[in-house]
Amino acid sequence: MVTNDVRPLEKAGPADAPVYATVLTPKGKFLHDMFISRHPDLPGALLLEVDASGAAAAVQLLNKYKLRRPVSFRDVSSEYRVMAAWGAAAGAGGGVPPAGPWWRPDPRLPQLGYRALVPAADAAEVAATAGEEAYRAWRYSLGVAEGESEIPAGQAAPLDFNVDVLHGVSYTKGCYVGQERNSFTHYRGVIRK
Repeated sequence: MVTNDVRPLEKAGPADAPVYATVLTPKGKFLHDMFISRHPDLPGALLLEVDASGAAAAVQLLNKYKLRRPVSFRDVSSEYRVMAAWGAAAGAGGGVPPAGPWWRPDPRLPQLGYRALVPAADAAEVAATAGEEAYRAWRYSLGVAEGESEIPAGQAAPLDFNVDVLHGVSYTKGCYVGQERNSFTHYRGVIRK
């Protein structure tokens, strides 16, 4: 289903980075990007972090593709808060994670620092020194777009927004929806936009 290999999550430890991936249309156009991580308390369960504006559509799409598998999806956004720490908040050069058990390296770029899915009950404990606008400005300065509000769903190819450079596409994992067009563009080496 997704553009990246999620098999590393089978052996991932509690401090390992999540997997960054996208879901595409059959024609290889972007629909949703997400961070996939192991659930800290439920063995075999995964947490999918998607843009809030597209969360309902992402759950609907994933339910459409489960095809009689014993898989269930539910919205747990009220149970978690997404946080980020970068620059000085993440230690010198972003190399030292902030205090707390929730922080994981951002899998896209080292300069993006750390991400956390913090249980809502513990969110007050996590010191936030900068808001969402500051983080967005930081991402923009690095050329990193995320979510359906920044990457046009159904219109843009993931390679148009450097999703492959941001470690969101695997060219060795095998097939996924929309894989053919993106592999063709990658191996040809030409993006015509």
